[in-house]
Amino acid sequence: MRHHSSQAGLTLIEMLIYIGLIVIILPALGVIMVQLTQRVSLTDVRGRVTALSHVLFSQYATDFTQARAIAVSQSTLGVNGSVLKFTDSTGTLVTIDRVSTSVSFTGGAQTVRRLRMQRGAAAAFWLTDRDLDTRSFIVSVVRDTTGKLTGLRVHQDIALLGAANGPYQNATFVADTTFALEPQTTEN
Repeated sequence: MRHHSSQAGLTLIEMLIYIGLIVIILPALGVIMVQLTQRVSLTDVRGRVTALSHVLFSQYATDFTQARAIAVSQSTLGVNGSVLKFTDSTGTLVTIDRVSTSVSFTGGAQTVRRLRMQRGAAAAFWLTDRDLDTRSFIVSVVRDTTGKLTGLRVHQDIALLGAANGPYQNATFVADTTFALEPQTTEN
């Protein structure tokens, strides 16, 4: 009679091979997981910055196309940190500007350049989040060949605060758009 003996366990050599494979594979999997997590986080941050910028440009498009008058002489245009003043559809003076303000974070206070809007005598409100730095905000007038005001060109560069050296350093949104004004919009 023949006996078949089957081994119920692992030999020492097999065990060492499996341990060696695990020692090689686990750190590689860890690195892959960290990189994947950073990429997902970066995508979320970029999406947030881009979404905010789209909301801002949508707000500009609505306000500028419904404006009664653009107060060119009262505005500071064509420079970084422009101040735009215009009269909205209800006759209220609106001001959009970029203000440097101190914001408290876990690591201490930092200066953030934020866009804000004020309608008439109402309290001003922020257009940008406290952790997003508006690196540039330039509003320029667009005129036709006769010199008539026909549009406003807005350039803005918004970046995640403190991202210069981190994984979010590319979380910026730069846009340059011209908004056509309605023919009834005047200049004052």
